[in-house]
Amino acid sequence: MRSILEVWRKLRRLPRRRALDRELADEMRQHIEWRTEELIAGGTSPENARRAARLAFGNPVSLTERGRDAWSFLRLETWLQDAAYGVRLFWRDRGWTLTAAATLALGIGGTVAIFTFVNAFVLRPLPFPEPDRLVHVWAVDANLRIRQGRISAPDFIDLRREATLVADLAAFNYTEEDLTGGSEPERVPVGRITANAFGLLGAAPSLGRGFSATADQAGGPREVVLSDRFWRTRFGGDPQVLGRTLHVNGQPHTVIGVMPPDFVFPLPVTQLWAPRVLDAPNEARSRRYLQVFGRMNPGVSRPQAEADLRAIASRLAERYPSDNAQFTVRVVPLRDALNFASEIMAPMSAALAASVFFVFLIVCANVANLMLARGIARTHELALRAALGAGRWRLVRQLLTEAMLLAIAGGAAGVLLASWSLSRISGAVPPFLYRVGALAIDRDALAFSVAVSLLSVGFFGVLPAIRSTRPDPNEMLKQGGRGSAVPQHRRSQQLLVVGQIAMSAVLLIAAVLMVGSVRALRQVPLGFDPNGVLTAKLVLPASRYAGVDDVRRFHRDLTDRLAVMPGLDAASTVDFLPLNHEFPIVEAFAGGTPVEAGEGTQATALSVSEGYFPTMGVPLLRGRVVTDRDDAMAPPMVVISQPLAETLFGSLDALDRTVVLRSRSGAEHRYTVVGVVAGTRHGTLKEAADGHVYLPQQQQPTRVLRALVRATNPAAQAATLREAVRRLDPQLAVTEVRTMNAVVEEFLAPEINVANALAEQSITALLLALVGLYGVTAFAAARRSKEIGVRMALGASPAQILRLIVGQGVRTGASGIVIGLLAAYGLTRFLTPFVYGLNAADPVVFGGVAVVLFTCTVLACHLPARRASRLDPVHVLRTEG
Repeated sequence: MRSILEVWRKLRRLPRRRALDRELADEMRQHIEWRTEELIAGGTSPENARRAARLAFGNPVSLTERGRDAWSFLRLETWLQDAAYGVRLFWRDRGWTLTAAATLALGIGGTVAIFTFVNAFVLRPLPFPEPDRLVHVWAVDANLRIRQGRISAPDFIDLRREATLVADLAAFNYTEEDLTGGSEPERVPVGRITANAFGLLGAAPSLGRGFSATADQAGGPREVVLSDRFWRTRFGGDPQVLGRTLHVNGQPHTVIGVMPPDFVFPLPVTQLWAPRVLDAPNEARSRRYLQVFGRMNPGVSRPQAEADLRAIASRLAERYPSDNAQFTVRVVPLRDALNFASEIMAPMSAALAASVFFVFLIVCANVANLMLARGIARTHELALRAALGAGRWRLVRQLLTEAMLLAIAGGAAGVLLASWSLSRISGAVPPFLYRVGALAIDRDALAFSVAVSLLSVGFFGVLPAIRSTRPDPNEMLKQGGRGSAVPQHRRSQQLLVVGQIAMSAVLLIAAVLMVGSVRALRQVPLGFDPNGVLTAKLVLPASRYAGVDDVRRFHRDLTDRLAVMPGLDAASTVDFLPLNHEFPIVEAFAGGTPVEAGEGTQATALSVSEGYFPTMGVPLLRGRVVTDRDDAMAPPMVVISQPLAETLFGSLDALDRTVVLRSRSGAEHRYTVVGVVAGTRHGTLKEAADGHVYLPQQQQPTRVLRALVRATNPAAQAATLREAVRRLDPQLAVTEVRTMNAVVEEFLAPEINVANALAEQSITALLLALVGLYGVTAFAAARRSKEIGVRMALGASPAQILRLIVGQGVRTGASGIVIGLLAAYGLTRFLTPFVYGLNAADPVVFGGVAVVLFTCTVLACHLPARRASRLDPVHVLRTEG
């Protein structure tokens, strides 16, 4: 404790150093005067008394230094002196300082921006107490190859009751529901959760309370909890909102609470939370629609919890073989389940992080070159300081202090640049992707920026500091600051440029492959024509469309009304859009074969109305398509795609044959094939066309549907589409109005974003590398001006000088190109999962990148070489001699 107080006293005294020096000088002078007076009183003459008093007191300078040691930190003061000296030097050479700081800001800013992105989507833990204990329970069906299935209400109740290693289980699902009562119906994202979900997460409302214990039971109170954003936008942050009524899907719900601003569950766009009512005794086990999560008991691992729940699932399969024969579960971290795009985000984040790290290294190499050039210019100064007694470590510390100041300035500018970059990234990220925290500079980002800034000192500050303090001071003073240090610095600079060009080559190849992959994906035949098609999403609430006949009637009325709307070429409805991350999977069997679960073919099942195929531009190959005669009274029929027909029936004609479809719930139905259409892409563009089955909506009515219209100017028909729906049901919200071209672009967005980011990073890296090569070539030419003057005086032509300078730079650049191509070839196995339509080791790509880099290298070296070839030898020899 005493040492801490002593340090605190010293720190408090630092700002008063001059005053303390004066006090110390006054005190020493007082002591000398007292001793002088004593000696005079003893009979000594005044002159001898003053001399004897000074001799007895000792050396004042030495005593002053010892006194400073007692009340100050010499190392801190020395560092402050070095920092002040460095600031003066930077201010004197402001052009160099701005160049180096801006270059460094570019690298640090990109690194901090990508860290913030990766941290929000991948690294940061969930903002709940003990997040490592939170797990998600997926249903698994080996036959349908489902690994992320949902769980029925009866199975959830049994799992919750019998689990021993999980403290509790809760269920939820994400929906979009109609909010009525205002001027226009509004479709809002709603999280339907069981009553214990908030408590299980360890979250509590910031205003009001959570759900009642009976809210998720049949006949329980209809309650709703608001998000902070919805509370502020809809109610202006009114604290008296509690007790008000909101009509959700036509049913009144009482507002009982408001969640904190940072609460995110299950998706960032969730506006309301309402009870997920479970009527387990009256629900089928085959109706699996719940997502289940839980909190493990302390000390329990995830494999142990999974084994416990799997044992329960096995018992349920024995009790209910008709519904649960293939039912089991797997347990994953809750964060991975909430971020459903984690399989895409993780590799994308890794690719972006690698590219930004390469750019960061190139930036550090560039700044190191600037520092080396500056060190050569200061060689005489450093040699003079060494001759006056400064040790090498003292000089290294001075240069590292300057590097640290530069890193701090570059880091501060980099944070501002990162903030601007994150605003761009936020606009490109879909709002429904789960992330913890906003894509903005926060405490983690600031801490990371400090760490990166300090790390950059090691990358660009150590080598120049060691190189600049190595020469013999006597030799350097005799040569006037030129000579032996230059070759060492030149070799270091060339090695740094070689590394920059090599990393630029790797990034360029990765960018070209990704851009080529996106181009190839755009050229993949979709099987349908997205041009001219407008889509909109409708969800029919059960409160107003309780029966199947009500749903059928709405479908029929909507298609009839759309068919006569002016300006429309075709119109129809479908339950799921292609390339919209919607996967209605069934298992298909050829009729007449034994229907064994797991032996069928996976197919995408769509419920369509008449007019779907002409609206989407899907060609009919044989038979017929869905018509208005395929209603509930007609025999069950189906239209299948050509790929599915070939898989099920081979070379046989599929028309009038029977197919059996087994849904995820296990239900099986037989249909007659009446038509075969071309194969289309639904879930992927990188694999063969999906197998599809198209069912008539009048036979398979769905409450969730997409209205489709084809027109010459589809965007202009949005008002027409809304008006048609409003006339049928004024309370029904129309959402996700967009063109099919926009749907396709959103599907390609991950690949496009990665390709754009890599392209930007590679161009930045190339420009930085070329700037570094230009600087090294120009600096070498300037240092060799005397040699060039002698050569020209002896008869060398400007063309020979040009070839001399360009040749040296090109050799450096060519070395970097070769190393970069070899490194890129070694990394191709990591690029293969990202590349489509190209060979990751395509020689055309590698050759093209090599040609571009070589051309840019020649251009970067040509400018300083041209300037050197135009030197006047007489002027050079006179000034250098």
